[in-house]
Amino acid sequence: MKKSEGGQGSPLIELQGVNKEFASPGGKVKVLHNINVTIAPGEFLAVVGKSGSGKSTFLNMLTGIDRPSSGVVLVGDTPVHLLPEGRLAAWRGRAIGVVFQFFQLLPTLTVAENVMLPMDFAGLYRGKRRERALALLAQVGIREQADKLPSSLSGGQQQRAAIARALANDPPLVVADEPTGNLDGRTAGEVIALFSNLANSGKTVVMVTHEREATAFSDRAIVLADGSIESESMGARSVKKYGAQEAAHA
Repeated sequence: MKKSEGGQGSPLIELQGVNKEFASPGGKVKVLHNINVTIAPGEFLAVVGKSGSGKSTFLNMLTGIDRPSSGVVLVGDTPVHLLPEGRLAAWRGRAIGVVFQFFQLLPTLTVAENVMLPMDFAGLYRGKRRERALALLAQVGIREQADKLPSSLSGGQQQRAAIARALANDPPLVVADEPTGNLDGRTAGEVIALFSNLANSGKTVVMVTHEREATAFSDRAIVLADGSIESESMGARSVKKYGAQEAAHA
């Protein structure tokens, strides 16, 4: 299959001939089929598909949570598919910020403490962790919620806190697995605008979604079906940045 290519410049991410199989009582189940994708720095990529299409497995290839059965996964200069288990967690903590559909905030820690946690695990920003957490919470618009427990926040506020936590160690890549799936339409739009702003600032954003209208907010959308790339289209962000003709060839 033709490689799905991102925008201008050297890629931050490359998937080359990626296949993923899982064993089952009935035999091997192939969930990704010959995936070839490049993603540029600062690109906002939407990965679209129905349940069971391979979206989450695709995301897990980028984060190293799953390894390909065959193929190559490069994030920057790091061959993620070859990293030993002992190095994966440390690499992931510095290189990738992850945002989940159901927030995954620790309920007994304050919002600020949740944001500080990745810095603590990675040994970064010693002596400046709270200051950085407050700055990140201000960036996502909930600085005043810093010392509250997550349970006292709305769903939209919790997702904003989760985005701040994902940015804690200043990773070049932010991945999000159905981050708006648990939000109402207005709040979902606000969260998507935050991701768009991150891409504007130079972060690469890869968001898994079931929304077929993903091209309205992304640079590019790839549609997965039965583990294969079914189609690809440029998004409104690319057209706005490059113009219609340039976006078609970006």
